Amino acid sequence: MYLAIVTALMLVLPVGSIGLEAVIGGHGLSALLVAKWFVIWSVGARLFLAGMRQIVQPRYTAEVILSLKHEESHVLVRELGFANLAVGLAGLASWLFPTWV
Repeated sequence: MYLAIVTALMLVLPVGSIGLEAVIGGHGLSALLVAKWFVIWSVGARLFLAGMRQIVQPRYTAEVILSLKHEESHVLVRELGFANLAVGLAGLASWLFPTWV
């Protein structure tokens, strides 16, 4: 499930959004269009979701992803979650503020 979500947020959704905007919006393909959608999906949505998961359930990231078995690591993972949440919010906000890309 984790791999499917990461693949969707890092590849499928950005490429789909780029294609839709290029065709429907009539802008054509440009580096700015590609950057816009990769920032929104790959940075914004992915890091926002990862941050929320790390804040609410730090055990998963600590044990499954980082292979840390000690309870003390959960505090660090939770702090990492707040950092990911902040960067994710900035990425999502770039949809409202296109000059941020």
